[in-house]
Amino acid sequence: MSQQQPTEVTEPQPGATIAQAISNYKAKALTRDACVNELVSAVVEQDAKITLPNHCYEHALEYTERMLSNTHQSINILTGDGQGSFYGTLIDHLIEALERIRASGGTAKMIVLSSAYPAWLEALAQEFPNTLALARLNATEPMEHFIVCDSKIVRLEQIHGELGPDSPADSIKATVTFNELDKGRELEQRFEALWKQSEVNTVEPNRKPLAPSWIIQRMEVLRQKQPPTLQKMREQWVASMEFNTRLENKRTVS
Repeated sequence: MSQQQPTEVTEPQPGATIAQAISNYKAKALTRDACVNELVSAVVEQDAKITLPNHCYEHALEYTERMLSNTHQSINILTGDGQGSFYGTLIDHLIEALERIRASGGTAKMIVLSSAYPAWLEALAQEFPNTLALARLNATEPMEHFIVCDSKIVRLEQIHGELGPDSPADSIKATVTFNELDKGRELEQRFEALWKQSEVNTVEPNRKPLAPSWIIQRMEVLRQKQPPTLQKMREQWVASMEFNTRLENKRTVS
């Protein structure tokens, strides 16, 4: 019996957009090999320091997924993702990490550099009221976004402009390091200083969201999708007619 090879982080398609990167990431998630996460877990457990370059949005999703999968005690996130597409795409892994953090008695905090929270993120804070805390910060200049997990798993982004679904996937670049305790603590100190300047979200006790956070996130994605253009609708209609013609010809021959 042949052995399955571990899934590798592939290079992005030239000219790919962030929307395409998210689609590629989700498609590959269905066949992602558990061996890669086992390897990362072994690195974390053995305190082996490894630094990985993060060249694009798809890499960012894959690396952050593996960071979250190896988180047990704490998360500190500074993000400018007011629309919630990045961490929204990772919501299942984020929920699993929060469940482990809650079980260990740890804490998770997220500062959003935006005037509003995504609805799914507010719902998630309601689902983890004593574990996940949110805050908003109106930054006057661009800032480095980062995530620190368990004080030693670090992802630090380069400063970039505002991103949207049509932005190039390689607009986002970062460095991901496993077992970097000094850098992790440095960023956590920076995070706490920013937290004191932020407007902390108040979670109403005993109030449940209207729907689970993952359902709200998926509904938000559907609402944000652009309706098909006339050209796209025409192409789909032609393809459908060709399929029906081939099907009728096959029936006639048989």
